[in-house]
Amino acid sequence: NVQQAVDFTLIAHAVAEQTLVPAIVVMDGQETAFSLQKLQLPSAQLIQQIVGDSSEPITIHDPAQRLLFGEQRRRIPCWHDLDHPALHGAHQDEQSYGLGEIAHTQFFGKTVMAALKQGFIRFDEATGRKYGPLSLHGKSSSRRLLITQGAVTERCHAAVEHIKKQSRRKLTVISLHTLAPSPTAELRQWVQRADEIT
Repeated sequence: NVQQAVDFTLIAHAVAEQTLVPAIVVMDGQETAFSLQKLQLPSAQLIQQIVGDSSEPITIHDPAQRLLFGEQRRRIPCWHDLDHPALHGAHQDEQSYGLGEIAHTQFFGKTVMAALKQGFIRFDEATGRKYGPLSLHGKSSSRRLLITQGAVTERCHAAVEHIKKQSRRKLTVISLHTLAPSPTAELRQWVQRADEIT
């Protein structure tokens, strides 16, 4: 929904600055962007609490970033520093480009899920709105799963409530909120014990 799109954008900004991995928040056009919904925009205080002050440096815990920047760095690094010259964005052959992408994923990408989970926790503590890489709706004991993504999720939530009233059958809707990195471990736990998946 629209509230999630706004909240996820704030979380994604904080995670992208922390991990130096770009983030994209995607929403359904007709179902979300053009619909009328209640919305609580983040205050300046909440933005500062989640993202941080742009003038404050980030303390680096990741070894790959520490190798590049030292103990602290600017939120948006200065990639072109005349005092410490380095080559960025040069033309590369296919093999060099591929090795660079693998290295980026290995050294920067592997920290994204941990940073994302921490971002969700901080956002929950600040707002009371609980998010995660995936969310569940319905009985946790259900062995019938409906896996969704995007605006159709809220319709499926309503369908679950209708099915529960009509037939007392248990159904759980699992909504995916992140694609890359994918919440594979959490999803696997639910899929392995399911009898029926849609």
